[in-house]
Amino acid sequence: MQILPALLLVFKSVIIGSSVLAQDVCPPDLPNDYEWEFRVFGTSDGSGYSWCINADAYSFCDSNVAVPAGASAHDVAVALAASIAAQCLNVTASVFLDRFYFQLPYMNGHPENWPTLCLGRAGEAPTCCVPFGGQICVLDVEIENYNYSCKCGDADHSLTWSISDAVFLINYIFAGGPAPRRDCEGDADGNKLVTISDAVYMINFIFSGGPAPAGC
Repeated sequence: MQILPALLLVFKSVIIGSSVLAQDVCPPDLPNDYEWEFRVFGTSDGSGYSWCINADAYSFCDSNVAVPAGASAHDVAVALAASIAAQCLNVTASVFLDRFYFQLPYMNGHPENWPTLCLGRAGEAPTCCVPFGGQICVLDVEIENYNYSCKCGDADHSLTWSISDAVFLINYIFAGGPAPRRDCEGDADGNKLVTISDAVYMINFIFSGGPAPAGC
């Protein structure tokens, strides 16, 4: 009479276990990469962070990303990017201003490889999750998913158009300054190239009522 309950318990354990993905499973090595972008706002109180990047096919984490009290949004982005890049060989991460990015092997038609970033305080479970599409996680800093369609002419990647975009392009073309993060952001006139004509286009748009950047 005790055999049936025991078998049911074993069966239940197998079912539950199969639905929970083990931690520290790196993403599969697929040929196509996609970049996820997150923007950090605020100043750290020094508590540090934990995070997990979860998908159906993988889940990898870090429970103790240390940052000092008073760390800027840029410093927090640097710490998180470094931690993410350190966990898996086929994951890359980078920082631009107050944003951090990670690229995961991904292939269209495979939703099991679509990631969700979850965040928390160091030593705690990362329960604040930031899926794709403008979601914000509030800790001591705010971390927002910032993936968006390319904003043509936004050369300095500030997410707005201003004269600083023309200045950025002039500095890039003539003074060896940094390149636009995405080629399309430097392509204000839509000719698929980044040249001085894009800076002229932005100046004409901002000061002379010329057409807005489009078509990149």
